[in-house]
Amino acid sequence: MAETEPQNEQPVDFSDRLKNVSLTLKPKSFNADSYLRPESRLMHWTIKYSNGLIKNERQANFFLIGISSFFFAASIILLWLSFHEPSKTPAKFKGNIPADAPKFNGFRQRGFTLIELLVVISIISLLASIVLASLSSARMKARDASRMLALEQIEKAFALYVTTNNNYPLANTTNKAATDYSGGIVYVVNSYSNDEGASAGGYVRFWADLEQELAPYISKLPIDPINSIGGFGSGYFYFYEAYFDASGKPVPLYWDPATCNLTINGPGFAIYGAIGAQLETAASRLEELVSVCWPGGEKFQWIFLEL
Repeated sequence: MAETEPQNEQPVDFSDRLKNVSLTLKPKSFNADSYLRPESRLMHWTIKYSNGLIKNERQANFFLIGISSFFFAASIILLWLSFHEPSKTPAKFKGNIPADAPKFNGFRQRGFTLIELLVVISIISLLASIVLASLSSARMKARDASRMLALEQIEKAFALYVTTNNNYPLANTTNKAATDYSGGIVYVVNSYSNDEGASAGGYVRFWADLEQELAPYISKLPIDPINSIGGFGSGYFYFYEAYFDASGKPVPLYWDPATCNLTINGPGFAIYGAIGAQLETAASRLEELVSVCWPGGEKFQWIFLEL
């Protein structure tokens, strides 16, 4: 296929597209909810049916842990009361209690009032929520630390590959996605660690295909700790994207922070593709282009590829 002669056209504004989480390449008929893990689906339902009271997964996590802790504590106390026998009035006092004496005559049956039970349950629920939420937050941070380490390993493997081949992996993909940017056509190749949308002959390649090309530089290509099915904003996975011309040679796109436009001829920052991951907490190293042009993208860790 002959290369397209660059045309002097006006830059196309892609800012709205970047701000929209529907950037995902999943088919229209794809239902990400059916592939969510049980806990993720439960959080999704909690946020959906809370009428706006719960706005994110962290709040949903606190709410669900609190409710679970409350019912657990209540169940334990009710079971204890069910098998507990109150103390009886000593035999020596039987028949000697005046008729006008107080009901317990200084003695109280073993047990708790309703108010005492509610106070104890509330305290236990609060403490359990704090502890479990802290543990959940620690697990999320640990998974994000693992993701950052994995991306560093992938980035080093890519650097070695480019040094040896003067190109990016999967350049031999037959059916690249022809995308019309201002100035001409760019051919895009993608790969996701969850293999969503991947096919043998499509522009979305299997993660194993990428692993095979990077095999001389990394023994095992990492996959996300969760690696769930879903597009950007709903799944957790590693991703790779690269731009080529019709002959399979790498070409840059220019991303202008001032206008958030992607063009072939510039102006802007030249990128040949990207690798990255969706995080569960805010990214510690956020690319300027993402922070400026993609509000809400702080949970994505991007590493832009440059020759």
